Amino acid sequence: MPRLLFILHGMGVHDANWAEPTVRHIARIPVEYGYSFFEQSGPLETHVTLAPISYDVAFTDLLTQWAESADELEAFADTHGADIGRCLSFLRNASPTENRFFWTSVVDVLMYRFFSIVSARVKLIVREEIVRRFNQEAAAGAIVDVSVLAHSLGTAVAHDSLSVLATQPIMTPAGPNRAFMTGNFQFKRIFQVANVSRVLQTDPGVLASPIHPFTFNPSTSYTRGYLNFRHRFDVFPAVQPFTPHADWKAGYMEPGGVRRILGFNVHDLDLYLDDPRVHIPLLRQLIGPEVVSPDEEVAALAQYDAKAEPQCIAELEAFKDRVDSLIHECTSGDLEDLIIGVTRALASAKEAKDACV
Repeated sequence: MPRLLFILHGMGVHDANWAEPTVRHIARIPVEYGYSFFEQSGPLETHVTLAPISYDVAFTDLLTQWAESADELEAFADTHGADIGRCLSFLRNASPTENRFFWTSVVDVLMYRFFSIVSARVKLIVREEIVRRFNQEAAAGAIVDVSVLAHSLGTAVAHDSLSVLATQPIMTPAGPNRAFMTGNFQFKRIFQVANVSRVLQTDPGVLASPIHPFTFNPSTSYTRGYLNFRHRFDVFPAVQPFTPHADWKAGYMEPGGVRRILGFNVHDLDLYLDDPRVHIPLLRQLIGPEVVSPDEEVAALAQYDAKAEPQCIAELEAFKDRVDSLIHECTSGDLEDLIIGVTRALASAKEAKDACV
């Protein structure tokens, strides 16, 4: 396979087989929308090798020890000098639904951003898997290009991991390996879905790192292009939304109009990918503009926009109002506010779905 696409998951539980449904979903999209390129030239998997990466073990090892105990989390925070008092106060007074979403999803964000021992392990896992899989695919045949698709927390993980890969050699028994450093290696595209790399940034920041398109500074760019996708009612990327340098110019793309609610958990990766406003730019940038013709794009948008949103109008409108309220509450960009807001948003989505029957 000449093209390699690494896929990084977001927050939540992701075991070794986490990507199988998403890989099937991505492969099914050209069939659902009838893109003739794939009928004539073979399915998506004949053009792109999808390479999922799971870093979930960095979280689950600790979560197993804590057994969803706020006291255990507080003790760990005290040991590592992390000030998460408001999160702990929220957790101790959370509803059962909020408590469940915190421990099954949002705690990953807290652990990655507040505990360097966790984030360091995550970045090491991702870098080692990128190098291992690239070398494996390269040994099997020529690779034309390599890209990364990241979602949710994975957008910050991708940025941070690639920043290290771009600037530091890989240590091997034979000595430092600089093959993946800037100047020797470059990703074709970075696809960031529900991008939180800015609000979770540490050092280097998202606008000071090599993870920028070649149109900004060819000598330091680690990717030729950068695509950013954000849903209007997704709380996570609405807090300190990613905003590029004006000088990124044509190397940066952020398609608009991603706002339809076909499922209350609008943060879900598969729901993002369903929208032609997301998957058409992704497919075109991965393979080429010919994969979806202009007429097919018009037809795909009409087909998607004709799909019905939830019919329970009152719950749908209440959900939108709740999301807007949570986004407003999180405008400070404070990380604890974000963690609490995202937990409440996921709980609100679950409650709206349950009420919409």
